[in-house]
Amino acid sequence: MKTRVSSSRVRFSRYYLRIRESLISIPSRKNQFRFIRKNRFVLQASFRSFTENSLTLSFMLLRRSPMKQSRIFLIF
Repeated sequence: MKTRVSSSRVRFSRYYLRIRESLISIPSRKNQFRFIRKNRFVLQASFRSFTENSLTLSFMLLRRSPMKQSRIFLIF
Protein backbone atom coordinates (compact mmCIF):
# COMPACT_ATOMS: atom_id res chain seq x y z
CA MET A 1 0.00 0.00 0.00
CA LYS A 2 1.49 3.29 -1.12
CA THR A 3 1.31 6.16 1.32
CA ARG A 4 2.15 9.83 1.20
CA VAL A 5 5.64 10.83 2.27
CA SER A 6 6.41 14.35 3.40
CA SER A 7 9.55 15.95 1.99
CA SER A 8 11.56 18.94 3.11
CA ARG A 9 15.07 20.29 3.01
CA VAL A 10 17.13 19.72 6.12
CA ARG A 11 20.60 20.71 7.20
CA PHE A 12 22.65 17.56 6.95
CA SER A 13 25.02 17.89 9.91
CA ARG A 14 22.36 18.96 12.39
CA TYR A 15 19.88 16.17 11.73
CA TYR A 16 22.48 13.52 10.98
CA LEU A 17 23.97 13.90 14.46
CA ARG A 18 20.55 13.64 16.07
CA ILE A 19 19.61 10.60 13.99
CA ARG A 20 22.95 8.88 14.56
CA GLU A 21 22.66 9.18 18.32
CA SER A 22 19.19 7.68 18.62
CA LEU A 23 18.84 5.27 15.72
CA ILE A 24 20.56 2.38 14.01
CA SER A 25 21.04 2.72 10.26
CA ILE A 26 20.17 -0.27 8.09
CA PRO A 27 20.79 0.10 4.33
CA SER A 28 17.96 -1.11 2.14
CA ARG A 29 17.11 -0.29 -1.45
CA LYS A 30 19.10 2.14 -3.59
CA ASN A 31 18.92 5.74 -2.31
CA GLN A 32 16.96 4.60 0.68
CA PHE A 33 17.83 3.63 4.23
CA ARG A 34 16.00 2.80 7.42
CA PHE A 35 16.60 3.64 11.06
CA ILE A 36 15.35 1.18 13.65
CA ARG A 37 14.18 2.68 16.92
CA LYS A 38 14.03 0.75 20.15
CA ASN A 39 10.34 1.56 20.54
CA ARG A 40 9.21 -0.58 17.59
CA PHE A 41 9.16 2.23 15.08
CA VAL A 42 11.08 2.38 11.83
CA LEU A 43 12.13 5.69 10.32
CA GLN A 44 12.50 5.26 6.59
CA ALA A 45 14.30 8.00 4.68
CA SER A 46 14.80 8.36 0.94
CA PHE A 47 17.37 10.62 -0.68
CA ARG A 48 16.00 13.26 -3.04
CA SER A 49 19.01 15.50 -3.64
CA PHE A 50 22.34 16.28 -2.03
CA THR A 51 24.54 19.36 -1.93
CA GLU A 52 27.65 20.30 0.02
CA ASN A 53 25.86 21.47 3.16
CA SER A 54 22.30 20.20 2.84
CA LEU A 55 20.26 17.37 1.49
CA THR A 56 16.62 16.71 0.70
CA LEU A 57 15.08 13.65 2.27
CA SER A 58 11.68 12.05 2.47
CA PHE A 59 10.82 10.66 5.89
CA MET A 60 8.27 8.04 6.79
CA LEU A 61 7.83 6.58 10.25
CA LEU A 62 6.46 3.03 10.21
CA ARG A 63 5.20 0.83 12.98
CA ARG A 64 7.18 -2.40 13.16
CA SER A 65 4.19 -4.36 14.38
CA PRO A 66 2.73 -6.39 11.47
CA MET A 67 -0.73 -6.03 12.98
CA LYS A 68 -0.70 -2.25 12.73
CA GLN A 69 0.31 -0.76 9.39
CA SER A 70 -0.52 2.84 10.19
CA ARG A 71 1.93 5.47 8.99
CA ILE A 72 3.17 8.47 10.94
CA PHE A 73 4.72 11.33 8.99
CA LEU A 74 7.64 13.42 10.13
CA ILE A 75 8.11 17.01 9.03
CA PHE A 76 11.44 18.72 9.55
